[in-house]
Amino acid sequence: MSSRPTQDDIAREAGVSRGLVSLALSGSSTVADSTRERILAVAERLGYTRNLSAAMLAARTSPIVGIVLPNLMHPFFDSMVSSIQSVADDLGKMAFTAIRGEMQTNESCALDYFIGLRVGGAVLVAPTLPKDRLIEYGTKIPTCVIAGDVVGGTIDSVYIDEDAAAKLVLTHLNEAGYEKIVFFTRETTAADELVHRRVESFTSAVSATGVKPDVRVVHDVDSSVRDLIHEGGPRTAIVCYNDPLAMDVVMAARALGLEPGADIGVVGYDNTFYAEKPGYDITSIDPKPHEMAAAALDFVTSRAEQLALDARHHLVQPALIVRGSTSR
Repeated sequence: MSSRPTQDDIAREAGVSRGLVSLALSGSSTVADSTRERILAVAERLGYTRNLSAAMLAARTSPIVGIVLPNLMHPFFDSMVSSIQSVADDLGKMAFTAIRGEMQTNESCALDYFIGLRVGGAVLVAPTLPKDRLIEYGTKIPTCVIAGDVVGGTIDSVYIDEDAAAKLVLTHLNEAGYEKIVFFTRETTAADELVHRRVESFTSAVSATGVKPDVRVVHDVDSSVRDLIHEGGPRTAIVCYNDPLAMDVVMAARALGLEPGADIGVVGYDNTFYAEKPGYDITSIDPKPHEMAAAALDFVTSRAEQLALDARHHLVQPALIVRGSTSR
């Protein structure tokens, strides 16, 4: 046997055809579970490493999917990339992640790099490139945008129904007896387009009830919460544009001797792992990241065969996960 095991070596050891080995290693559902397990066990024992270049040539498309996102510091982005990688694994694909940071040029560099690698597609989370640039990239590589603006051209998009999310939040808070509802946001964020749309949806939902919307740009959380409590009293609820801000609000409320859920309501967005921690227990909008990831990878995979197909859209219906921060 050669020093570097091949699929032929695995086939001989497992007593199956080379074609069956290839199907098993690529995750094909046509291979029986018992046979796949035997083949994978032999591959692991022999120290087999899949040759991606050969796989790309055989399949005429790359099993690699590129991901570009602002950062991994925000828990939503972390959950999004984890979901994409999980779905990619299930599909027998490999996800490569590039971090954009605050430099828009890094987004272009990452896409250029992915094109040079001839990856099977790219998923952009909350991109900042102008629409015309994105449309241009869409002519070169299957591309899907998650949690960004609808681009057009051949750029597919996946996003949550922000109007539905806002209505879920308001309905819950009204039923829980909160009389004053305020939306907190930051001045600058890593996903400005998403936040702008979130604020617009909240504003529209509140206006539809005949109440004047109250949206506040927060610079100092402690003073903002203190001022609001002095204005509205204990029947006040604060809706935060994301979970990290909601966490800060929870801590600020407790510093004032108030308990979220009993004295003040707090709602976040994105239902990140922080929201469910017992120390925070924050009611939050679930954007269903696994559904978003599955839709995005389905789009880029199918577009590999039809690059010129008109843009498609997948609208995710969110859920509200109610926790202690709004329980009265």
